Amino acid sequence: MLSLKSKLQKVVMKAINVVLDYYKNENPKIADVFYYGADKKAPENLAVWFMFETNEDLKAAMANGLTFAIIKITKDALIDNGYPKEIFNMPNFSLPIIESENHNDIQHISIDAIASEPLSKVYFTTLQDIDEKSHGNRYYYFFK
Repeated sequence: MLSLKSKLQKVVMKAINVVLDYYKNENPKIADVFYYGADKKAPENLAVWFMFETNEDLKAAMANGLTFAIIKITKDALIDNGYPKEIFNMPNFSLPIIESENHNDIQHISIDAIASEPLSKVYFTTLQDIDEKSHGNRYYYFFK
């Protein structure tokens, strides 16, 4: 029997694959995805990072509405595949709030629109930024 954590991880992977398949022909292209926190004790702590190749790609995705669309499809795919619905009970689903931890820095640009609690987020970053800031070491980049 699978643990709830394993089940949630499978749900997240299915949802990510839905998003990647849905946007496979869009430009700019999603280069990679990383997630953390699909945990049975606190499923609201899920964080998903969609990565574009370059900083310019991310800026283009933000400008053409692709990042907002990715959030919507991610939320829908998580729910459709069995992620706990209660974390998505939002009385007002509004336009995303774009914030950067380092103000003018592209790292960890987040759009907080996926769950009712601010802990559950979809993030956007770039492989270029990861290379420039952590020499490609993703764990250092995401968890420093």
